[in-house]
Order: sequence, then C-alpha cells, then structure tokens
Amino acid sequence: MRKSFAPLLLLPLLLLGCNPGGGPEKIAPIYGKYVTAEEPFETQIEPIDLIELNTMVVGEKDFALLVYDPDSTCSCWGKFQGVISPYLEESQVLLYAITIDEMAGAADNFGLTLTSDASIGLFKDGELLYEKISKTGDPWSEDPSAFAAWMDERIQPSPFLKVGLSEVGSFFEADDPFLLMFGRSSCGDCAYVEERVLSDLGFTPKRPAYYLDCDEVGIRYDENGDYDEAAWTAFKDAYGLSEKESPLGYGLGYVPSWVYYDPGDPSFLGEGDYHHAAKDMCVYLNDQVASDEDGYYIASSFYEEERIGRLTWLMDSSDPIADREELLNGALDYVGSRLEEDDLVQGQLKQEAAAAFHDPLLKAFLAYYLG
Repeated sequence: MRKSFAPLLLLPLLLLGCNPGGGPEKIAPIYGKYVTAEEPFETQIEPIDLIELNTMVVGEKDFALLVYDPDSTCSCWGKFQGVISPYLEESQVLLYAITIDEMAGAADNFGLTLTSDASIGLFKDGELLYEKISKTGDPWSEDPSAFAAWMDERIQPSPFLKVGLSEVGSFFEADDPFLLMFGRSSCGDCAYVEERVLSDLGFTPKRPAYYLDCDEVGIRYDENGDYDEAAWTAFKDAYGLSEKESPLGYGLGYVPSWVYYDPGDPSFLGEGDYHHAAKDMCVYLNDQVASDEDGYYIASSFYEEERIGRLTWLMDSSDPIADREELLNGALDYVGSRLEEDDLVQGQLKQEAAAAFHDPLLKAFLAYYLG
C-alpha cells in the first residue's frame, strides 16, 4: 500500500489547489521553496544576479521574480515586504530576487518595466507573462489576501520544494516520512530530467517532495568553495545514495536520485545514520556500459535484479501504477541488454537512449509517492 506523508507536506498544495474554472494562464515552476515563519525575509527569497537570470530566460524556465531595492527606506517597501512574506510562508513559492541596481546592467530588462518601486514578474518559458508594480494605496501591494489571490491565480504549485542541509536535518528529527530528491545545479543529467520528466509529470501532484542541491558547502564543497571528494563520498554513504551502507544504494552514489525516508522506523538511530531510514529509491540514468566481441551492452544499472526486489514502488501490486508488469519486466531485462550503435557516442550511452528506458520508471515512482 502506498505510504502517506506527513500532513505538513500536504499543506502547500491543498492551500493553492488548481483552478478548474479557467482564469489567467499559469506559470508552472518545477521548484518551490520550503519557507518557515521563523526565517527573515532575506532567506525566504532566492537572490540571483543578471547572469543567473539570463540563464533561466535562455533555458525557457517558468519562474517568479522580485525586482527590488534592498536598501530602500521607503515605508511602501516595508509594507510590500510584509505582504510578500506571509504569502511565501503559506504557498512555498520560490521567489527569485534581483536588485534594481543589478538589473540596470541588462540590455533589454527582459521585458520588465524598471522603476524605483519594487515589482514582480512572472515568466513562462523564459518570457515575461505578467508584471505588476507595487504602488502606494494599491490593495495588491498592501493587502496580503489581495496579493495572494493574484499570485495564486497565476502560479501552479510546484512538485518539489528546495531545502538546505539544515532543513533536511530537521526532517530526520521528526517521525514523519518524506521524499527527497538529490540533484546538483551543475549536473547535466539533472537539467535533462527537468526537461524530460519533471516539467510534465503527467499527473497533478497531491503533495510536494523536497529537493536538495548537493552543490552546497558541507556536501560537495568545503568552506573555501573547493570540491571535497571525501566529504561528498561520506555524504552519499550516510544518506544511502551509495551501496556502501544501503541495499538500495547504487554504486558510489549518483544524482539525480530520489529517496523515500521514514525517520520513524526503529532501525534509524539518529544523525549520521540516515541510510537506515531509506525505505525506497529511484535513480535516473547513470547506467554503465561495457563491450565484448558482440558489441556494447548495459553492464550495470540501478535496476539490477536484487535491488529491484526491494523497490516497494515497483513491486507493490496493490497500487495501480499504469503498465506495472511491463515496467517490471523491462527493468529485470535491462542489465545485460544489447545496445545499437546509434545508442552510443564515443563508447558512452547517449542520454536520450537511456532516458527512453528511465523516463517511464521515474514517472511511475513519482506517481506512486506524489500522485
């Protein structure tokens, strides 16, 4: 039977819901942000620079953007900030933020109207879809309910909420199960799965999962910003991404991966023992290829027979995942399967060739836990 999440995880999506009656076109960001009332406004938003903004535009992303002056002493900014903050706490929308001074270096302002007042732009497929500028006396700028209504009509809830390592630690201190995606902002396969799967799950999530960017100090990098191989290896071992401590783990541990944790399980002993709380898992791509006299074949994959038998989402026949038997049989036959010449480039498996196998499996996994 499908395991349930904590009521807290249901909250953002239940509050936002969808609009079956139509209304304004909505943007659909893949990622939201886990925000709490205790956080200062500066950490509730996601500051970016002009290069990062341009990357999102060129990448045709859906996102919400605040353009503002953080040093403004105007009372209107204080009121507007007091309107935005409770909305972020309730909706878990990821609001990127760029300063007006930084925007001054843009050639075309990305379609935005730059004034001395703060504004919010909603981008769809990298193009500005909506813009609204804060004004004194405007209910949208001063009334939290009016602001929330306008935003809710135009932003679709995100299936993944970005979190930091400290937030993940707090989840393990509770007894509630949760689903965590491990990725990296510099990972090509992570960007690829966003485009191939995460941007269109094929169902409306009933609850969000969490997303941890492992390109973070304390995970892959030391405090000087240098790559720390030993820390990265230890992290993957501790969280059950690798096979060293967890029977679900794959090889040395790879991203993108999704792990379903149950900290309430009595085998979980606390900090540093997170792999014992890992109860289900999915890994995208990262197959290994080898060759013999007959050509190339899949030498290893997350979908190896012994591991498959431990995957609840794939083995749970009581849950109506579409084409379960076909997916299971395909997974069982994958390792050892022969490859065509068109599947390879310089002896490596092409992303699109591997994705044809992995896409339906990942969608089934996410439907099992989020659908």
